Amino acid sequence: MCARALTATCVGAQMLFGRKPFGDDMSQESLLTTQTMRNALLVEFPSKPAVSHEAKEFLRRCLAHSRHERPDLLTVFGDAYLAPSGAKRGA
Repeated sequence: MCARALTATCVGAQMLFGRKPFGDDMSQESLLTTQTMRNALLVEFPSKPAVSHEAKEFLRRCLAHSRHERPDLLTVFGDAYLAPSGAKRGA
């Protein structure tokens, strides 16, 4: 399930920023042959659109390099970042 969460996050990040979080200028074949994903240790976000620090941290957790550090889908859906505003504040 971690791979599904990673895939969903990659698609979401691409929709938000208009570019892939890893290897944006590369074809799927190039990503595989150069092992870009295997070497992608750091996620960098473009300056636009403006995105909150909390949103970037949520995306970083979901895009973690190590599959052992990446949340599964159930954990993603339970993440505090996705909780309704009142629930985030403990209301």
